[in-house]
Amino acid sequence: MAFPEDIGVEFVCPKCRTSVVRQPDAFICGSADCRLKYAIVDDIPRFLVDDAEQLAPEEWRQIVEVHGVQSGPSEA
Repeated sequence: MAFPEDIGVEFVCPKCRTSVVRQPDAFICGSADCRLKYAIVDDIPRFLVDDAEQLAPEEWRQIVEVHGVQSGPSEA
C-alpha cells in the first residue's frame, strides 16, 4: 500500500505534532519527549494515542538515528 508520505504528504504524531518516521510495522514519533510508536495493522496506520506504545529512550534513539532525526533536548 502507498502511504501519503510516498506522494509528498507528511504524517505527524497526533499527540505532539512532531514528524514521525516509518518502520515496516509502525510509525515512530520523532520527539524525545513523546517517543510514541503507532502500529500499522493490515496496512492501516493506527494513529490513536490511547493505543500507542511509548518506547524506552534507548530504543527510540536507535530507531530515529537510523532515519537521521536529531533527538530533542529531553533525555527522559
